[in-house]
Amino acid sequence: MKNNVKKVVILGSGALKIGEAGEFDYSGSQAIKALKEEGIYTVLINPNIATVQTSEKLADKVYFLPVTPYFVEQVLKKRLSKKIRQSLFLFDFLPEKVGYIIDI
Repeated sequence: MKNNVKKVVILGSGALKIGEAGEFDYSGSQAIKALKEEGIYTVLINPNIATVQTSEKLADKVYFLPVTPYFVEQVLKKRLSKKIRQSLFLFDFLPEKVGYIIDI
């Protein structure tokens, strides 16, 4: 991967029902592993402590918070530089149960 991406925020699989957690958790954990192999710092937001994604030492930083616009905004404000924060706007809606990778 040849680009200038140094850090990403991954919105994890969140709260899931029994039987549907596996594929969301697996894809998110594989994304984290691939990014880390490329030397990219990973920040995960996921309220579910019972996932592979939230395992110790997988992501560089884990926030056990709901994947909602409010909490995502709070993490981005904390993790982003002041210059970037001034131009940041968030989506009014984030579909549930979808893992996004936000280049920061």
